[in-house]
Amino acid sequence: MRYRIGHCNALLFTNCSAKLNIKSFNIKTELENIANKYNNISSKNIIVTADDKEIFADKELMELVFENLIENAVKYSKDNSDIKISFANNNFNISNECDEISKKDLKKIWKPYNRLEKDEEVRGTGIGLSIVKHILKLHRIKPYTEYSGGRLIIGFYI
Repeated sequence: MRYRIGHCNALLFTNCSAKLNIKSFNIKTELENIANKYNNISSKNIIVTADDKEIFADKELMELVFENLIENAVKYSKDNSDIKISFANNNFNISNECDEISKKDLKKIWKPYNRLEKDEEVRGTGIGLSIVKHILKLHRIKPYTEYSGGRLIIGFYI
């Protein structure tokens, strides 16, 4: 998947001379719209709990972040499990039930072309989360990951 945004190659974010297009948008509406799209095309149950709040960010780039995180959760979550998305007190997180992930693997999750899933039936290149990390870095946002209670949690503060 390749995106062109301004003068940026969003796949690798090389030669990125474009400035962020910071706008106000409603994060709850955005998350619900993206979740509904995936609820309609997958068998997963995506649950969104979000403050009805305007945030300031590059909406187009943040859509890529949210879509990538939701798509990954759909692909890698266990069958018949819920995907939980929340935004409260400026903290966004998404969690999905999955096989145990070691602390060592959690650190590698953001590296380009890294795939933790060994299942060849799951499509992907391993570039998505590195794109997410770079978009967040452009916004001066630092993501976090943890594995707790059988769930992978990815989040960040906006």
